[in-house]
Amino acid sequence: MRSLNAKKTEMKMRSIFIFLLLLGSVRISAQETEKIIMGKVSMTKETERPPSITIMALLSRVSIAAKIGEEYQITLSSLPDTLLFIAVGYDTLRIPVNKNTGRVNPVMHASVQQLDEVIINTGYQKRKINEQNGSVAQISNETLNSQTGSNILARIDGVSSSLIFNKGKSNSNPQNSTNISIRGLSTINGPLDPLIVLDNFIYEGDVANINPNDVESVSILKDAAAASIWGARAGNGVIVINTKTARYNQPLQISFNANAVLSSKPDLFKIPSMSTSDYVEVESLLFNKGYFDSQINTSPFAALTPAVEILLKRRQGKISAMDSAAQINSLKLGNTTKSYSDHFYRSAMLQQYNLAFRGGGANNQYLFSASYDQNGSENYGQSDKLNFRFINTYKPLQNLSIQTGFFYTNAKSLSGRPTHNSIQINGRIPNYLGFTDGQGNPIAVATALSSNYTDTAGNGRLLNWKYYPAEDYLYNRSTARGQEVYLNTGISYQLFPFLGIEVKYQYQKQQQETQNLAEEESYWARNLINSFSQLNRSTGIVKYIVPMGGINTMGISTVRSQTLRGQINFEKSWNVHSLSAIGGIESREALTESSGNTLYGYRADPLTSGAVDFVGTYPNFVTGNSETISNNTNLNSINNRFVSFYANIVYRLDQRYTLTTSARRDGSNIFGAGTNDKWKPLWSVGLGWELSAEPFFRIKAISLLKLTATYGKSGNVDLSRSAIPIATYGNSTVTGLRFARISTISNPSLRWEESAQLNLRLDFSIRNQLLSGSIEYYRKKGTDLYGLSPYDYTTWGRSSTVTQNIAGMLGHGVDIMLQTKDFGEGFRYSFSVLHSYNVSKTTSYYGSSANQLTSLLSNGSRITPLIGKPLYAIAAYKWAGLSADGDPMGYLNGQASTDYMAMAAEANTKGTDGNIVYIGPASPVHFGSLIGNFKWLRFTATINLSYKLGYYFTKPAFSSQALIGGIEQADYADRWKKPGDELITDIPAFNYPNSSDRDAFYATSEINVIKGDHLRLRYINLSYRIFSSSKKRSVYSNLEIYGNIANLGILWRANKDKLDPDNPATLPPSRTISLGIRSNF
Repeated sequence: MRSLNAKKTEMKMRSIFIFLLLLGSVRISAQETEKIIMGKVSMTKETERPPSITIMALLSRVSIAAKIGEEYQITLSSLPDTLLFIAVGYDTLRIPVNKNTGRVNPVMHASVQQLDEVIINTGYQKRKINEQNGSVAQISNETLNSQTGSNILARIDGVSSSLIFNKGKSNSNPQNSTNISIRGLSTINGPLDPLIVLDNFIYEGDVANINPNDVESVSILKDAAAASIWGARAGNGVIVINTKTARYNQPLQISFNANAVLSSKPDLFKIPSMSTSDYVEVESLLFNKGYFDSQINTSPFAALTPAVEILLKRRQGKISAMDSAAQINSLKLGNTTKSYSDHFYRSAMLQQYNLAFRGGGANNQYLFSASYDQNGSENYGQSDKLNFRFINTYKPLQNLSIQTGFFYTNAKSLSGRPTHNSIQINGRIPNYLGFTDGQGNPIAVATALSSNYTDTAGNGRLLNWKYYPAEDYLYNRSTARGQEVYLNTGISYQLFPFLGIEVKYQYQKQQQETQNLAEEESYWARNLINSFSQLNRSTGIVKYIVPMGGINTMGISTVRSQTLRGQINFEKSWNVHSLSAIGGIESREALTESSGNTLYGYRADPLTSGAVDFVGTYPNFVTGNSETISNNTNLNSINNRFVSFYANIVYRLDQRYTLTTSARRDGSNIFGAGTNDKWKPLWSVGLGWELSAEPFFRIKAISLLKLTATYGKSGNVDLSRSAIPIATYGNSTVTGLRFARISTISNPSLRWEESAQLNLRLDFSIRNQLLSGSIEYYRKKGTDLYGLSPYDYTTWGRSSTVTQNIAGMLGHGVDIMLQTKDFGEGFRYSFSVLHSYNVSKTTSYYGSSANQLTSLLSNGSRITPLIGKPLYAIAAYKWAGLSADGDPMGYLNGQASTDYMAMAAEANTKGTDGNIVYIGPASPVHFGSLIGNFKWLRFTATINLSYKLGYYFTKPAFSSQALIGGIEQADYADRWKKPGDELITDIPAFNYPNSSDRDAFYATSEINVIKGDHLRLRYINLSYRIFSSSKKRSVYSNLEIYGNIANLGILWRANKDKLDPDNPATLPPSRTISLGIRSNF
């Protein structure tokens, strides 16, 4: 029994031993298939911020994060395998490994298109482009240099998706100085300009003061995730201007740039006009029908046009019929446009010079630049601008740095000669005037008072009362002088490798002085002095109520702003995690002050002026009416204060997933108490996923594929509004007593406008940037927008409405950016495509017009809120052609009609069910650019084509009323003249007397609405690199000459009228030719 049990036990032990032996062999086999790969990663180009490296094993499905120059270690579970080394801005490496592979020490090579890392600056922090989820367009220094000009904003036109200059739109909004919109409009009645940021701080000054040669790059913050860190002023997008800096341990580098920009003389003859014969014919017709009789009989002293003066003299029997005909024929030979062109216009010339020094040592870096611009405008105006800039960063300790910056601008401009059609005769603009005689001597033009009156008024005792356009500008000048000081300083201390603090301060002062000096010899001064003169006709003594001398109207405006910011910076990476965060508090104040006054009897040498009674009334010498002398004294002061708290967090996992979030809380004296007391921060959140870094992603042709989604809210603030009452003070012209007028009532609930935006983006790169780009879809919703709300006018009688946060709008769009890397070897070329699509509509607005399609019966140049439609849009009357009498016809109850008042009533009641039709948007739905870059040997060329599609505009319409008033009509010769012409023309007959309803109907009928689609050749830039060397002994590191031709015109347009949709009634910008030299020492 024991023997049997012993055998069983022995068998069990053998079985366990065999199992353990097999298990061990399996384990040994498994250990033989595992392998640890070690090594170091290096790169061919050193940078201040080395990129993070992601090392992936495809078959082992494992990834780690590595750093340049540091030892890495990765364990593989499957052999053979392939290691991927991935870094933004560098070509991806694929290295096969097996059981015999030793150390792997790869060298990363910078990508052809990204030799320098793209760093995005939001104004609060700098991050690599792959470490942020917000939608940002970066415009490089090379792109900025492809255009010339003295304004940095002009250089970003046509080189960024989503950004458009709204040309041809009425600029009645004082906070719309740039005419720029980013991703469409975000407001109805609020400020339209995007926020401008210069070197990390809001810039309150004139952008023209910024020297383009000092600018390194421009960042366009487009979505809420990128812009919401700027809070209640970022709703229209943010333009961040980054100026040039130096580097530590950088040898002294001297840069010089000089160029001249020549603009061709404006061709005024391209402005549509009517013949002088036709114009004189119209004046003769009006004279014979008695149009001028009322003026002749009631205001015999008022000026008449030369043709009417001749006709009047003939009627009065002062000249014969033959003399009258001869003088009229002589007038027909005149040409006002030629007179303007000969005497007041020329080619414009802009000269720019820039010199910069920069360098750095182990503990400091510095940059100094100076620039000078001299501009002679097309109408003989002059302007000069001098810029100085100095920045320095000093590190007294390893972890401590002190930054200082100084920017100074001194600018001056002087007015030129009269502009086209600025000389009018009591509102009429005859097209046959001349300004000099046959010998070139100035001749008088009677613009307000008739020559018959001024020849005899005062019996020679008064000042010469004639106006001589050819020389009067010499004595009537407007001068503007501006100075700006921009200071910023900051101190940064790195407490730990992952934690730092910084304090920054910015101060800005911009002062603008204006002077309109009408010297005693000027017509303005002589006319005013004579108008208030009192002549004793018995003694011949003249008493001058307005003292003899010039009239000097002066104004001064000053903007002072200062910002103090404290910020904590955190950045740490561990294992596969990376966390970056900032948080801070900011206090900002902007004080705007202005004043103005007028001095009469002004003399510069000796510097004196005369005393004037601004309270008493005096008879006008011409009319006898009692009048007061204008004081023109004003004082204004606005102080806006903001306090803000903000935070931004970026978390990255395994170099594949990026989570971003930001929040900002703004308080201001602009907002009402109810708003400031509420904690309602503006915020954003974003998520990014780099699919191409996933182990399962094995599409070799796609080197980058990243998805990003963001959502957030930003604001928009009208700095001219206030939550508290605003009173305007003045002195009564009758009693001289002081009074106050309430212009704005209390509005404690006033708050910022809010713009929420969803953004979805796909970034991709095919075959290592053979083709790369991004596709974005966004959706914007504006709430709490400024709009008119009903108000009890018995409480405040100035208006029955008050501005409150009650309106809303909704928009969406697509931004596409595609670019290729260089093709070819000897002759290289690359292309970029920028395309934007944007539509928006008003969703809520108070007022009966917000639901009336007739509110869009206009030329589409003004913002018009209509629920369900874009802010810039056009509606028109349905066109039924011309009647047998040459009258424009529409529809009334479905039948052709010329009952314009009845048709207007039907349009108001029936809308599109009646006689009007919605045409479409008046701003481009699609727009973009096609940019080609070509390189051969040392030659480089860039061509920019821009396009705008999917919109409409109205062409200038023939108006009988305007022609009766003396405004020439270019379509006059093509008008209806006789029965049957309605079959060959759409231009109505000229009517006198005329119905304003007739003109209004024709101007807003669909026959005058045409498509605005067009393709424009924006510029061609050429450069030749004479010398380029990286050798230390070489004097020049770079020397090149360049040229630029801009405003080359329209290549294709959808309209057959050959009109420029950006300038349908005016001349387009003149063609410019630039030539310059750029060098580095």
